[in-house]
Amino acid sequence: YPPYQIPLLLLAIAILIGVWLENRREAKPSSGARGLILIGAAVAAVALVLVPFWIDVRSTLALVAQTAYPGARRSTGGSLSLFKLLSGLTGFFETEQVEPGAYDNICEASNFYPLWLAAALTMLVARWRLRMSFSPLLAALGIYLICLSLYCVVPMPGWLLRGTLLSFATEQRALLGIGLANIFFCCLFLDRYRERVFTNVGAVTAGLALWLASAVLLQAMRSHDSAFFDTLQFILLLAINAVILALFFWETMRPWLPPVLGALLIFSNAGINPIMRGLSPLLDSSAFKAIDQVRSADPDGKWIVYHTRYFAQLVKATGAPVLNGTKILPELQLLRRIDPKRTADFIYNRYANIAYELPKDPNQINFNLIYPDFYMAFISPDHPVLREAGYRYLVFPNVWLDAESNGFSLVEEIHPSRLWIYRSTAGGRAVDN
Repeated sequence: YPPYQIPLLLLAIAILIGVWLENRREAKPSSGARGLILIGAAVAAVALVLVPFWIDVRSTLALVAQTAYPGARRSTGGSLSLFKLLSGLTGFFETEQVEPGAYDNICEASNFYPLWLAAALTMLVARWRLRMSFSPLLAALGIYLICLSLYCVVPMPGWLLRGTLLSFATEQRALLGIGLANIFFCCLFLDRYRERVFTNVGAVTAGLALWLASAVLLQAMRSHDSAFFDTLQFILLLAINAVILALFFWETMRPWLPPVLGALLIFSNAGINPIMRGLSPLLDSSAFKAIDQVRSADPDGKWIVYHTRYFAQLVKATGAPVLNGTKILPELQLLRRIDPKRTADFIYNRYANIAYELPKDPNQINFNLIYPDFYMAFISPDHPVLREAGYRYLVFPNVWLDAESNGFSLVEEIHPSRLWIYRSTAGGRAVDN
């Protein structure tokens, strides 16, 4: 996915430049020819894997390039708030069900604790007080962190974004590159800055300044999101950040920082298990079996899921053709027949998560773009274009009281999933229950 790959590519370039400059400064014996050969071999290995893949998907990529999103999307920088850039400060109390109100889900809320700011401040003080020179590798990583952070919160010139390919990335996805660079930067810092840098007063001043800055940021978010930042949680966040900064700037105690920070992260994330073995939770569910039975009896029937976009993926898993849900490529021919004047072409001509809703007026057709990758379509299921195209099965998460008047009959009610399957009564083969 380019929005992830481009920041990671820039990170790899920064690391290569930093290592090369570091080897030159330390006069380590090295062979330029050997380095070029190794880089060439790595590029060839990557090409060997990616070229066959590109040949296989290039026709799809050409179609995606013609969409409004992501094909025509270009980033200008500056779309993130300062809180979203530094939201790793709040990660200790986020769960799958609970995240700051600034985010739609826990995936978007996930971030890294921004310890690199404290490390960078310490390096500047060491340069000023102890005349310590910057490591080229640390300098390269620091420049990367600063520049990419600025890209996230400040609009950038178009020529710069095109030259760095960041116009094809997004600010939110750049956080992965910032997070990895943050880890590398802090690990190198802890290894190379072991002597005392601050005076007692300086350490207290620096730690207190960063803690107050984090407190101001958290308080600003609390004023807009009192549900997540309730009094107890707000106090605990301030206390945790105070402990982390105290261990960092109390230089004799700094060796305790990695285990303490690691323990805090493990405590808050240990309950998350991203690994699942097999597909039995899906294939053995009553909803999957019931939908698959209907699909098997009428394999040519097409489906639409109303009032929810999530169950559309369940229907797709049975092999049934579904109009909505997650679509990499839009059903342009069908949608342009429904919208012959193409007034909403910008909305539906995109990769998107699609939700279908019943319009108040059956003759009304409306498309509403909620997010760049999510839109809602208000189209009556008895629209002649849909019927002609063979969309004769509907799934609802509740009873559809007007089914009969719209030419549909109930096929099956699925328990305990609470799903209702309806079938068009206008033509097609009947389904035996």
